[in-house]
Amino acid sequence: METAQGESLGTISDLVIDPIEGRITYAALSYGSILGLGGKLFAVSWESLELRPDGKTFVLNVSQEILETSPGFDKTNWPQQPDPLLSAAAGGAAAQTAPAQT
Repeated sequence: METAQGESLGTISDLVIDPIEGRITYAALSYGSILGLGGKLFAVSWESLELRPDGKTFVLNVSQEILETSPGFDKTNWPQQPDPLLSAAAGGAAAQTAPAQT
């Protein structure tokens, strides 16, 4: 996963699926880990991600600074929903491509 400017933000370590609706609730972004150790996990709404044309890389429209200052979540206590502040900061792919409202 990377920023719109191509800076690495880490990897998607898991997807959380709503079993009732059968849709992806959020992606667990692993940021700042080295060889899987350390780092933080973030619950990023699926709608906040945009797939690059190569079909291999997701873009999240947040800076590394936001991830560094956000608390994330503990790998033993996963949230039910994506982080609303992180999702708002990202704006979502739909917000980037939606026509302007008048």
